[in-house]
Amino acid sequence: WNEAINFCNRLNQRVPLPRGWKFSLPTEAQWEYVCRAGTTTEYSWGNQINPNQANYEDSGLGKPKVVGSYPSNPWGFHDMHGNVSEWCSDWYGDYPKGLSTDPIGPNNGTERVMRSFNFGAHRTALRSAMRSSLPPDRPQVINGFRLCIAQAR
Repeated sequence: WNEAINFCNRLNQRVPLPRGWKFSLPTEAQWEYVCRAGTTTEYSWGNQINPNQANYEDSGLGKPKVVGSYPSNPWGFHDMHGNVSEWCSDWYGDYPKGLSTDPIGPNNGTERVMRSFNFGAHRTALRSAMRSSLPPDRPQVINGFRLCIAQAR
């Protein structure tokens, strides 16, 4: 997480964006919104999964694949399920129950949110709603991140 944030900060210094916008990690809510892509099923394509749709334990590869190796979700985003676990900007804490609009995680904590799960995960861990966490200074080869461009808060 710390390395991903450093990358975002360096990118913000080097790549001009419109005023008030910046490169960042998505919040957990933003990540899930994009992952679901307007669907209400376990995965963005339905309630079943197979190795032709995502890189996970049943794929038997034991390593990440190049982004875009699997079909995109309905909004055109690739690898929202599987391949690598993805850092989110939020501290890990209780996730809102019921309806809410663009919630932000707690103001502090000891672990950061991770979504997507990786090539070694069981199929149930790849569901759109699944979440986990790790300390922000714990690098692992199974972790990655997804950039977003967001209005500075």
